[in-house]
Amino acid sequence: PTIEDEVVIYANATILGGKTVIGHHSVIGSSAWITRSIPPYTTVTIESPMLRYRGTASNPEEVSVLDYQI
Repeated sequence: PTIEDEVVIYANATILGGKTVIGHHSVIGSSAWITRSIPPYTTVTIESPMLRYRGTASNPEEVSVLDYQI
């Protein structure tokens, strides 16, 4: 891969491909998986984790919050 000027690559990002070019002033987020060239001034991130509820409540607002300390 070719990394141009002023590029920020965060931890665990993977850039594959012999002719892959990361354009100048780009940001590659943590754990991103890059397999093709990225144009200049681009930010690449992965989808942020979502909080998923388990149980019988059909609506997350119905879930009561436990207040305790460990």
